[in-house]
Amino acid sequence: MGVKNASRAEVVRSRCATTGRPRRTSIGRRIRRARRRNRVRITHPWHVPYLACRVSNFRGVCPFSMAGPFRRRCAVKSLDDVDRSLLQALARDGRAPVRALARDLALGDSTVSVRLRRLRESGALAAIRVEVDPAALGRPIQALVRVRLRHGVTCGTYERRLREMPAVLSALVLLGDADIEVRVACRNMDDLELAVATLREAGAATTSTQIVTRTVTGLGQALLAEKRTK
Repeated sequence: MGVKNASRAEVVRSRCATTGRPRRTSIGRRIRRARRRNRVRITHPWHVPYLACRVSNFRGVCPFSMAGPFRRRCAVKSLDDVDRSLLQALARDGRAPVRALARDLALGDSTVSVRLRRLRESGALAAIRVEVDPAALGRPIQALVRVRLRHGVTCGTYERRLREMPAVLSALVLLGDADIEVRVACRNMDDLELAVATLREAGAATTSTQIVTRTVTGLGQALLAEKRTK
């Protein structure tokens, strides 16, 4: 069969066999093929040709969700001014709804929702926690206990033991003279002495205790307000 009477597909296969190069497949054809295999689910009523010509230049959240090996997380490489403003608003009031955030930042509701989802998926927004005053639970005395572990006790083992102690509020793994710094909340001085003794029994070689007189609040806003370095 001559090339003149051959179909376009046969001509492409003939050229691939001659040159040894793989046949190119358009983005639209790949999307349609993936849809037939139930690997891609279109979530917006956009036509596939329009999606194919826009997908390579898309800079936001991908307009179609991919399942299985085709799914990719949209990671935030650097926070822009809108992301920082959104995080500042959440730092002031973590219970603010999306509509209130959009009104304060002069953005659309869908834009704020997409930004929040992207920040959560990338890990930039780790969690929005509820902070409880230990004094309301009958533990008004707080202290920082710097712990140096005994030989043979690993940080992972000690962390598991800390999770079983009701007096422990938080802990930091350190590099230096101490291995772990533990923040505890106690009912009275006798309870504090018992908490330190429990920390020693869990695997501490030496401990150093400092009483907390006041907690400074509202920190971290300057970090979010810091100008980006180009």
